[in-house]
Amino acid sequence: MTPPLFRHSLRVAACWTALAAPLLAQSTVTEVSEPQAPAVSVPASWQSVLDRLTFYGDYRIRAENDQNRPNADDRWRGRLRLRLGANYSVSEELMVGARVTTGNPDDARDTNATIGNEFGKGTLSLDRLFLTWTPESSDASFVTAGKFAHRFARNPIYDELVWYSNVQPEGILAGTEWRGIGPLDTAAFKLGAYLFRDDTERDVEIAVAEMRGSSSLSKGSHLDLSAAWYGFSHAEEVEAATVDEYQIVDVIAALSFDDALAPWRVAVESVTNVGVSSPENSGWAAGVSYGQIRNRGDWRVYYQYQEIGNDAVFSPVAGGDFLIDRNFHGHVFNADYRWTNESTLRLRVLAATPDDPSLIGGFDEDSLRVRLDYSVKF
Repeated sequence: MTPPLFRHSLRVAACWTALAAPLLAQSTVTEVSEPQAPAVSVPASWQSVLDRLTFYGDYRIRAENDQNRPNADDRWRGRLRLRLGANYSVSEELMVGARVTTGNPDDARDTNATIGNEFGKGTLSLDRLFLTWTPESSDASFVTAGKFAHRFARNPIYDELVWYSNVQPEGILAGTEWRGIGPLDTAAFKLGAYLFRDDTERDVEIAVAEMRGSSSLSKGSHLDLSAAWYGFSHAEEVEAATVDEYQIVDVIAALSFDDALAPWRVAVESVTNVGVSSPENSGWAAGVSYGQIRNRGDWRVYYQYQEIGNDAVFSPVAGGDFLIDRNFHGHVFNADYRWTNESTLRLRVLAATPDDPSLIGGFDEDSLRVRLDYSVKF
């Protein structure tokens, strides 16, 4: 039998080798000129289609270490993610889009394929499929229907408290934006309805609304404010629900400064489930970042502290990065480096401490998750 230490060493070596390979390739491979292929003529009808079609995607490889998992063993693992999408402009006002991703198709928060599954093949599933109408009379307004990105304001430091970025809702969302409203440079409003679960007796639905605004305070600084509401119906039908009512109010305030060397931001976020009067119905976060990652050689670091009550968020759509979903206080440390204009290195550390161990099977230890990512966008 292979000793456990040896097995862990193999996994660590495999993860780090996989992470290093693309970087070494970029730094050591010399470009060689190749003969140019002859131009291929495209029929005019197809050229029109191609001109209106846009492809995008990203690839990520991750080495991840989890220590003190709640009621589970520590682990090292490697993870892969691939997302491929396309948007097609049907007309000046209509656009259709679709995206596929790796991950467990039954878990809205999961977009990863785990290395070491007996060489099994990964799964690609439909992540987005939507239609967006932008009226020609007002390009600041839109209506989107289908399965799409959740287009609400996000915490610019670390944004996974209420709605995890991997979760693509299904339903309809409409919004509009105004400019020069009193002291605000811009103001926006969005309203939508999401269908979380289709049931013959009691559908689980989410009504969503958001108001936000942005204002320049002085040269090189501005303030962004947003308030969002998530109203759940029949949430008690979902096994992961801790209370019968979820009426979540999420308020975010972010202050940005464009320093001569690198910009920095300060943000605070408050989350309250006003649907219940439980002492565990709220949470908050505060963080700071310095730097940016737009071009090759750019870097950014940030830190955020947060507390999440047991009844503050609806865990099936809320943050999934920590080893504990709710009922904890924790820290996020992050460092990003733009290796090339298309690729980024990221080191992230997430530490969490449970607030009430009795709510998670008596687990009362500090948990730690460390991630090293190499990602490429195209």
